[in-house]
Amino acid sequence: MLSVTNYKVSQSKDGSKFISLTVEGGIEMVQSLSTGAFYAKSKKCFIPFTGNEEAAKAMIGCNIPGTIERVECPPYEYRLNTNEVITLYHTYQYQPENAKATSQDEYVGDHDPISIEAMEA
Repeated sequence: MLSVTNYKVSQSKDGSKFISLTVEGGIEMVQSLSTGAFYAKSKKCFIPFTGNEEAAKAMIGCNIPGTIERVECPPYEYRLNTNEVITLYHTYQYQPENAKATSQDEYVGDHDPISIEAMEA
């Protein structure tokens, strides 16, 4: 089960504004490759929303069935909190229950999820 934790008003490449919902999954434990220590992480993705800002705000706290899956995508730059810029080759995408993850090349929609994620950085 996933939770809507926030919303964001963003600007697409063509200059038009759109709203996306921030969706997060439960906590998972990940082991550091360099130190071997474990740390908690929550997968997060952004889903374009067709309602207005008031409706998006009302969605915060709602639970939705499904998972957040890591999918391959064309490389893009991502700025870390330390201001270091890295190149990523994956993104996270919402998957409804009983659906399979698709690559970004198979994505069809009005907004590029990579751009949404990159804008959050």
